[in-house]
Amino acid sequence: MIGSKKLDKLLATSPKIYFDDNSKIILMSDCHRGNGTWSDDFFKNRNIFKAALNYYYNNNYIYIELGDGDELWENKDMKDIVDEYPDLFQLLIKFHKANRLYLIYGNHDRIKKKQFFFRDINSYEGLVLRHLYRKRNILLIHGHQTDFLNYRLWPINQFLV
Repeated sequence: MIGSKKLDKLLATSPKIYFDDNSKIILMSDCHRGNGTWSDDFFKNRNIFKAALNYYYNNNYIYIELGDGDELWENKDMKDIVDEYPDLFQLLIKFHKANRLYLIYGNHDRIKKKQFFFRDINSYEGLVLRHLYRKRNILLIHGHQTDFLNYRLWPINQFLV
């Protein structure tokens, strides 16, 4: 089920996040947090990301990560990533405790579909932003769902990485 049927199903079944004209929402995608080694593309952005995350937290934003927050193709153990960026994960936990954290899994962190490193933090295939008064929906996904190679043949892609 690739394409519009898959998107229709996600729109109908994904959890809803209600918002209004005063809501502040940040959408972040493809951070690819790694383990701090030479292959960690996120490493050089850690400080600016932390500064942004602090700003968003302190100013009451809802933080939505649209997939591939963590690089779990190149890194097999989530613990290695958490150990490299404990300060960032503590910030994400603060968002969670304030009910302002939502995670969508992507093709590189698809393992979060079944398990996540932190208890009580869910990761979804999709989310729906729904305006309280206009009753309009915005479907949020990572995007790999409409790509046959990344949705159906992801183990091959992971092996090639």
